[in-house]
Amino acid sequence: MSLESGKYLISAMATEGKNKVGRYWIEDRSLGPKRVVLLPETGGPDGWSPEWTIEKKDDGYIMKSLNNYTTGLNGELVAILIPDMAPPQNWKITAQPRHGENVYT
Repeated sequence: MSLESGKYLISAMATEGKNKVGRYWIEDRSLGPKRVVLLPETGGPDGWSPEWTIEKKDDGYIMKSLNNYTTGLNGELVAILIPDMAPPQNWKITAQPRHGENVYT
């Protein structure tokens, strides 16, 4: 089962889905890469959402966090604000039906 292009919220199985994964709502003002983290269970301020855009591309997926492409940098998942800094990574997303419906790695 492949994942369709669209908007998603990503939850962490390690916290039984209580914590979302995304960029923190408070970031430094630099144009450097922005960390993707496990967010607090309480969520963020009203109107804020750690929404992801996932696009099917060739044999993988392009993932955006808060409308910025993501890539791996120094062993961490980061969002790139300036596209020339690093190309978007082509991610492999695989269904994990043995762990439940809508579970992917």
